[in-house]
Amino acid sequence: MFMILAVVVQLAAADNPFAGTPQPDAARYQACLAQAAVNPVVARRAAEVWLDNEGGAPAKHCLGTALAGLGQMEEAAAWVEDAAHDVAAGKSAASLGALRTPELIAELKAQAADYWLGARDYEIALARLEEAIALVSAASEKMVDYLILYARAAAGLQRYALAVDSLTQLIDRHPDHAEAHVLRATASRHLGHYEEAEVDLTRALTLSPDDKDALLERGIVRRLGGDTQGAKADWQRIVTLYPESDAAATAQRNLELLDGGN
Repeated sequence: MFMILAVVVQLAAADNPFAGTPQPDAARYQACLAQAAVNPVVARRAAEVWLDNEGGAPAKHCLGTALAGLGQMEEAAAWVEDAAHDVAAGKSAASLGALRTPELIAELKAQAADYWLGARDYEIALARLEEAIALVSAASEKMVDYLILYARAAAGLQRYALAVDSLTQLIDRHPDHAEAHVLRATASRHLGHYEEAEVDLTRALTLSPDDKDALLERGIVRRLGGDTQGAKADWQRIVTLYPESDAAATAQRNLELLDGGN
């Protein structure tokens, strides 16, 4: 998942949604998020104390981020959603000076959706992402992240055609987005569209040679298409290049299955 730590760094820096907060709340918020990235136990307690003292949306957002760092994804998502609701209702604007913008609310909803994905609650994740996407311009760079997450949520629900549609929107605007090509290939494969999957994987590997996810997926597509040797070559390359990765573990299992477990 791309947003758990990325959003912590992003929101604590230039895109901090509460950057207009008067001191000391702005500094407290930034310190809380920074702590969540390195010591979520401490950050959780700090956010809880702050929340008990009317910390509002910043405290809720930090608490949610800290809980995500502790692996408590459902609670994390709920707190970040609550922060988004506060901002949307203007509850933080008067006391904290936060900008009340659709983009801010969308970012919080998307972060909550990412946590719902981590909790494997794909239905709620999809709903939050639909709300986030409706709040930003189609040309927004944020839309790239949102459409990737949307596709993952749709795939989690086995709604592969919806995932393909989401990724096609992204690729139409960003044809060189390798990850989007790989994800669309996976969705196409689940739909039985192997030729379309091959096209996307060829493009992904042109953009990012030796990408382990693309190689893993191409091996699967090749195996399903009867190209056993091609599948073996892709999976063995992953094992050789990325021996300690999860992709290598999966590739190794696939190779053993091809060899009958010998």
